Amino acid sequence: MPEMLPHATINLIATRCHLALQAMSNSSGTSSTARTLLEVTIATSVLAELGYGAVSEVTARDAEDAVRRSVESGLATGRWHLDEVGAHAICRIVEVFEAQLASAPASDVEAAFTTVKKLGVG
Repeated sequence: MPEMLPHATINLIATRCHLALQAMSNSSGTSSTARTLLEVTIATSVLAELGYGAVSEVTARDAEDAVRRSVESGLATGRWHLDEVGAHAICRIVEVFEAQLASAPASDVEAAFTTVKKLGVG
């Protein structure tokens, strides 16, 4: 049986995601919280492609667009936030991601984040 992530690690990663989502939803985000949400969005898509959970192309695109809008706004105005549509898409991503963390072997989660780093995001 493949090695799974320890529950404490899953909880830590999930907490980081929820804190980033909350900060961005409250307009108190930063470039770091935007990066966290982009990393999670990409990792979730990679894990879905590996067979762990499902993310529609629309949800993934909406989430990526939401982060892009957040970055544009943050760089232009210093206000890092998600609009309602973006927050909804990111919520769906985080929901799927949490399930993926619990079901995917640690090696596949690591591979997903390696892909994120290769894309220059992580």
